[in-house]
Amino acid sequence: MLTKYSTGLFLGLLLCSDILFGQEGQFNNAVGKMQTKLDAALKDLGQLQETIGQEKVPLAKELRSVENSLQSKTKEYQKIQRDNENSLVELNSLKSRVKSHEEVLDYLGTLLTEYSRRLETRLHIAEGINVQDDINAAIRSRENDTLNRSEKLNLQFTALELGIARMEERLGGRVMEGEASVGDKIIKGKFAFIGPIGLFSDETGNNAGLAELKLGSPVATLLPADSSVKAQIKSLTYSGAGEFPFDPTLGNAEKIQSAGDSTAEVIKKGGPVGYVIIALGVFSLVVGIVKLVSISKVKSCPANVLQGVLNDVNQGEKDEALAKAKTVTGPVSELLMTAVRFSHVQKEYLEELLFEKVVNARPKMEKGLTVITITAATAPLLGLLGTVTGMINTFNMIAVFGTGDPRTLSGGISEALVTTMFGLVVAIPALILGAFLNRKVRGFIGGMEQTAVGFVNGIIVESEKKS
Repeated sequence: MLTKYSTGLFLGLLLCSDILFGQEGQFNNAVGKMQTKLDAALKDLGQLQETIGQEKVPLAKELRSVENSLQSKTKEYQKIQRDNENSLVELNSLKSRVKSHEEVLDYLGTLLTEYSRRLETRLHIAEGINVQDDINAAIRSRENDTLNRSEKLNLQFTALELGIARMEERLGGRVMEGEASVGDKIIKGKFAFIGPIGLFSDETGNNAGLAELKLGSPVATLLPADSSVKAQIKSLTYSGAGEFPFDPTLGNAEKIQSAGDSTAEVIKKGGPVGYVIIALGVFSLVVGIVKLVSISKVKSCPANVLQGVLNDVNQGEKDEALAKAKTVTGPVSELLMTAVRFSHVQKEYLEELLFEKVVNARPKMEKGLTVITITAATAPLLGLLGTVTGMINTFNMIAVFGTGDPRTLSGGISEALVTTMFGLVVAIPALILGAFLNRKVRGFIGGMEQTAVGFVNGIIVESEKKS
């Protein structure tokens, strides 16, 4: 089998050698052509390398120039970038400074507004009539969105200038014409101001004195001075020179004296709720007095009378016992008479009868006390109701006119508290009176119970008599 494979291989090799020797000529021709082309390509390559070598020098120079330009541009860019960063830092610093200045301006605006409010409260009413519009514009400028910051500050500085001018004028005194109310009349005259004090006098000098603010008056109110200084005030206000009457209390003593209201004015301030509280208090007082008188007339049963009635009943003398029972007035007399009439019944039934009399007497004795108790409980609540309604009216006035004048606000609050005062004034005596009358009634009812118990315990039944 090996011989068979060897023979086949040999035949294959012979066949391949014939083919190869047959094509040898064609292969040599192809090699020659390829060599020719290779030589031509090498020649072209040499020429191309020479051309590249010739062009490489100017390109290198150009590249070097471009690189230098790029380096210069890079440095310029970096410088611009650094300048930009520095500008941003400066811009942020400027923004911080602007914000700080704005905060300072806002703070100054707040101070100027507060100053305007205080200036309004310290202006004399005669001065305020002339400058009130400027001060109101300064106070309301911060809430006015139609104005810019500069316009708002200008308005506020106007109020500041008014205050400074006022201080300069007040240092040496100031005289100005104006009007003041005297009673129900408004008269013309002149004012003289030194510091916080303002004096007023008319041409005749009959109406002269201290000029102050009074609630509800659109102009200054004249507090008449003594006749000894009226001529002095007139001379000062009309000539601008002279002695200035000095009040060491700066007018506070006169204000305190004039601030006191009469009883009728206080009652009027209470309004409808105040009238209701007063009416309820008067009714409760009348009921309490009537009840006190009626309770005072009722007497308890003396021990000797009870003992005499018991002796007569135990001895069978009911007529004499009834006569003695009639000597005691009020519910106790009815109790004793009932006890005498039913003394023959068993003690259990007698106790029920007497207890019924005591129970029936209690409502009669306590009649009217509920009115006093209700008054004591209701009066403070009515006073609180009047205060709440008064405060609501006060806050409504604040919403309309603002809080520029604390004296107006305090006046409204004081009027609102009048009803609370009325409620307490009515409730406290009603509470004391009601407690006193209740104690008297409880004492009397307790005395009746003792009388009933004493009668039941002291009576002798038939079985006890026989024994």
